[in-house]
Amino acid sequence: MTVYYPSDSPSRRGAGPFALDVAADGRPVRGNGRLVLISHGTGASPWVYADQARALVEAGFVVAAPLHRADNYLDHSDAPGALSRRPAELSRTIDALAADARFAPLLTFDRVGVFGMSAGGHTALTAAGGRWSTANFRRHCDQNLVADFQFCTGTITRLNGGWFDGVKLWLARTIIGLRFTDETVRGHEDARIAAIVAAVPAAATHDMASLATPRVPLALVTARQDRWLVPRFHSDRVLQACGGLRAPCRPAHRRAWRLPVAAAAGVRRSARRDDERPARLRPHPRTAAGARQGGRLLRAPSAALTVAASCGGAIIGASSSGDPTMALVFLTGGSGFVGGHLLRELREAGHEVRAMSRRAESDAPLAALGATPVRADLSDVAALTRALAGCEAVFHAAADTSLWRPGAAAQTATNVQGTENLLRAAQAARVGAFVHTSSVSAFSHLVTGVLDETVAQRGGESWINYERSKYLGEQAVRGSGLPWIVFNPAHVLGPGDRHSWARLIRLIDQEKLPGIPPGSGDFADVREIARVQVLAWQRQRFGQAYVMGGQRESYVDFVHRVGAALGRRTPRGATPAWALMTVARLADAWSRVTGREPNVTPEAATLTSQVRRVDSAKARRELDYRETPLDGLLADTLDWMRSDGLIGRR
Repeated sequence: MTVYYPSDSPSRRGAGPFALDVAADGRPVRGNGRLVLISHGTGASPWVYADQARALVEAGFVVAAPLHRADNYLDHSDAPGALSRRPAELSRTIDALAADARFAPLLTFDRVGVFGMSAGGHTALTAAGGRWSTANFRRHCDQNLVADFQFCTGTITRLNGGWFDGVKLWLARTIIGLRFTDETVRGHEDARIAAIVAAVPAAATHDMASLATPRVPLALVTARQDRWLVPRFHSDRVLQACGGLRAPCRPAHRRAWRLPVAAAAGVRRSARRDDERPARLRPHPRTAAGARQGGRLLRAPSAALTVAASCGGAIIGASSSGDPTMALVFLTGGSGFVGGHLLRELREAGHEVRAMSRRAESDAPLAALGATPVRADLSDVAALTRALAGCEAVFHAAADTSLWRPGAAAQTATNVQGTENLLRAAQAARVGAFVHTSSVSAFSHLVTGVLDETVAQRGGESWINYERSKYLGEQAVRGSGLPWIVFNPAHVLGPGDRHSWARLIRLIDQEKLPGIPPGSGDFADVREIARVQVLAWQRQRFGQAYVMGGQRESYVDFVHRVGAALGRRTPRGATPAWALMTVARLADAWSRVTGREPNVTPEAATLTSQVRRVDSAKARRELDYRETPLDGLLADTLDWMRSDGLIGRR
């Protein structure tokens, strides 16, 4: 092992490009009497933590770093097997120092701190009371091999989107399935260990229930852009288990603390406001850093650290971008109704948004909302893959909502093939989450009664292509193997609508509405739909679908509300469904001659004759979804349409 300690012996600068002043084999002197252990990452060395150790020594600590057997820079022959030995090696390190005549008088061993990184983070979690098994590794990799490939296979290879990826995946699954079958639950406790920091820990093999209440104060350092130990499979799962965060590493302060990485391992930290100057670790008086082992000292880089929450201690989030609130997100449909609100929500939450732009005229509006426009199309997998490089999540809001039969082929290409292409690109780019805006139309008009997440969808049976295409697109997402979240909003209303209910409102404003459909539905606020999508991603509600409704209203009452607000005459009652369908069929036949989409189509007549009820209980319960009262929602919608010149120009 390597021991760093306070010393009053003269220091001298070591040789080589990574030199540091040390007093090699210097005489130990008393510091603060506390010991910190460092557990290195797989295939690593204690020397890569020299900068961290120096900061601790300057604060008076003694730092001991064992070289883990068969998993170090000299011998990497059994890294998986070393996981079971590592915690006991920490205990033996304490034993060795307690038996050493030079250090035993200078230290108390009842409150030892531990810092572990990567595989050392796994060791640290085990010391905190975590239980794990190698069979958990197999199960995790069976389910998440593509998304967490480097954890499952190590550094020997990586997925690059080429044809050979299939062979790599088959080989990895075969080896993992044969080798990692041991169901033995492993753990290790040492009562002398009193505080632990786990940095980017390899945590997927742990039973998270065992970490719900760590036996000692536990801190985490996470890297939001980590591609080797993807946070949602590792550190974020620990955060969720211990209840420290409901969202993935959302920091408590918008401003990062600029401290050296070495400061993260301290077992004490002063509480402070984010607008105060950061507290610095003060050097222990009249000491130099002593070291008992030859080798080079490598200096660790600085990182931006932010206190985020607590799990029996401070949770520290580190971001390679320097801002832990920032994630890079890819958005489709950003120039549309729902997508535009998603773009605003993502930017307000502090995320960087890369927005798909098919045409040059879309670039300026997207940029004005804070996005970076990227030229791509849902038909081009290669362009999508390039656009997704480095992104943590995809928000897919682009859709063709046409209810006119001549547009069915193009609609299927967008809603089905386009979604499949985007999923393929997301898999190739190893994106960590896919958030999909579907619709209650995926259930189809064939389903009666109250719609919620337990009702079987029948969109695949529908003759209406919009319903069928939304169903098929959603099924592609659910079966993709990516971590997904699906949203099924009802009638979406709100500022920014130019095509959906805005079309009906314009007809009312022009007093050209020939009749009122006989159906009813729930009206959902587009702003709430966008807000809860971002929130669900932050809370990592993967594998969940959410039906979102609002105030239920008949179309007769809705039209009358709009007419009253605009001061326009409207039909008094509902048009019978048979009459509405007759008009729709005649208009549809005439459209074949003119080539222009009619005001009412057979598809629209069918959907607006339906009585639809939506239960949003799950979204309210899990995502704090709010159903905006229709009067306020409609007023906001009409105000925006007036300001945009869509109504009120008679």
